[in-house]
Amino acid sequence: MLRALLVDLDDTLLDNDIHRFLPTYFDGLARELAAFGPPEDLLRAILAGTQAMLGNTDPERTLAQAFYEFFERAVGVGVEAVAPAVDRFYRTTYLELESLTRPVDGAAELLRVARDRGLAVAVATNPLMIRSALERRLEWAGVPTGEFEYALISDVETFHFAKPRLAYYAEVLARLGLLPSEAVMIGNDPSDDLLPASALGLRVFQVGLAPTDGRVGGDLRAAATWLASVEPAPDAPAAQPAALVARFEGQFAATLWRLDRMSADEMRRPTNSGLTPLEIVCHLRDVDREVNLPRLTRILAEDNPFLSAIDTDAWIQERRYASEDPVQAVQGFRQARRAVLEALHSLAAEAWQRPTRHSLLGPVRLQEWVSVLAEHDLRHQAQLSATGPAPDDEVRR
Repeated sequence: MLRALLVDLDDTLLDNDIHRFLPTYFDGLARELAAFGPPEDLLRAILAGTQAMLGNTDPERTLAQAFYEFFERAVGVGVEAVAPAVDRFYRTTYLELESLTRPVDGAAELLRVARDRGLAVAVATNPLMIRSALERRLEWAGVPTGEFEYALISDVETFHFAKPRLAYYAEVLARLGLLPSEAVMIGNDPSDDLLPASALGLRVFQVGLAPTDGRVGGDLRAAATWLASVEPAPDAPAAQPAALVARFEGQFAATLWRLDRMSADEMRRPTNSGLTPLEIVCHLRDVDREVNLPRLTRILAEDNPFLSAIDTDAWIQERRYASEDPVQAVQGFRQARRAVLEALHSLAAEAWQRPTRHSLLGPVRLQEWVSVLAEHDLRHQAQLSATGPAPDDEVRR
């Protein structure tokens, strides 16, 4: 079932010549920060800090943190001093950039089609600015937040990956609690929007007069027509290794984003799944430690090993997860998931094809087994929200 639309902002919903917009944006920001050094030095630091965001691969560090860590080293001024000036820039000088943009015909029509079809809409723009700046550009596009309900707007303070990384799209989907087959992506840029989204498993539509590489495409009205009838992507074989690693990265980042926003009381409050976030994170921690990592080691070391099912659901009561300390539980999960990611990153190409036999899945390759793990992880990640879905048939690992 199709459940979400991911849509780009600049040169998709909003006509914005980025080659004019960005130099003006960076120059204005450097002038606003002039109290901290010569504008030319600040501009170099801002540009280099932006590259640090684009290059961030750490699912435990937001893009804003990546920027300010670099900026502080380069300029010697911390976020506490700089943030008020940045906020002032977005409330004043930034507003002048509207003259460099104009609405695109059909933007509102596209979003109304998504609404009529019951799709969640995520503004999948490169998350290099704060949310208020992105909301302002949605106003300039004629599709303001006051008129359209957005399930997600990817911004610099809450996201950990940027385009064109596969992990960016995986993080968007994880925040929505959806599989790649349950969403479509509409955007204009082949390298930033279409190639990574399709590599992760989303259907894509290219906005532009001349779609490339045989893609479905056209203007926004054509996109609206396509969206009204497009079907979800069919079930596909296990995703390619790069996409699977990206899903683990994006889902880890989204899980931490949810957990970091919760108080100790909220960690102990049941979600719609019937489990508390504390119980879920303890479950994920122990499955990584005692099931996923040992099995990965066996598959790599043994010739076609047999993997017996384990009733990990029983651990929730047996191990009294509800009585654990939330801070320590989250820290344990972080450590376990880092180890899983390190192991996946270290796999050689041929290792992904190593065979194993699972008591429930039957004969599978390591790649197929990791795909099952990614889906299991996503289901639990979605349950962390108050409106998370009830668990599917669970869980003999």
